[in-house]
Amino acid sequence: MSFSSKYYTSYSEVPYLSSEEILKGDLLWLRKSYDGEGGEIPEGDKEKLIKVYNEIIRERNENIKGLDTFSFIPELSKLLSLSSSYFLAKSTFPFFKTVQLESKYWNKFIRVYEGYDMKYHKKILTIEEREKYFTWLERQIYNLGLELLKSVNKNRFFLVKKYNEEKILSLKQTVESVLFNPNLTSLKEFDNYCIKSKDNC
Repeated sequence: MSFSSKYYTSYSEVPYLSSEEILKGDLLWLRKSYDGEGGEIPEGDKEKLIKVYNEIIRERNENIKGLDTFSFIPELSKLLSLSSSYFLAKSTFPFFKTVQLESKYWNKFIRVYEGYDMKYHKKILTIEEREKYFTWLERQIYNLGLELLKSVNKNRFFLVKKYNEEKILSLKQTVESVLFNPNLTSLKEFDNYCIKSKDNC
């Protein structure tokens, strides 16, 4: 098996998922099959891997110019959580309005919306109470949308100045691809996304 088939050999190849360990100098994480469970690097590979590591560090330092891209992760996560809650709450609401009180799905939907911090503190036993609940819930979803728009308007990761739901959805999908496909996102791709976001502030 060739050296390049066994190891990540460049900044653009290192997966974002294992990049923090690699940047700390743990060369085992450069092995493509490594899962964090023990292991040793063959003596014949160590010198080559040290050169690979030094080149990754050199190229990354040139690219990020001192920017701490990992500090962006909490902000990205918060934005993704807020946008996911809004789009899921909004998309399921029309179907929920067709569910009757006696349906086995009624309480399941109630719990779903409670998961979006939309907890209703009144009993819902009649059709009138059901309609009042839907009016209240629609308002909560609207307010969540406003909160999202305000967050996006202040957020450095939103790369267009004029926003609408279509663009926010596009942003959400981009952030999801960065955070939830870390094996498919390289460290360089992640860094470049953060750099572009910072430059757009």
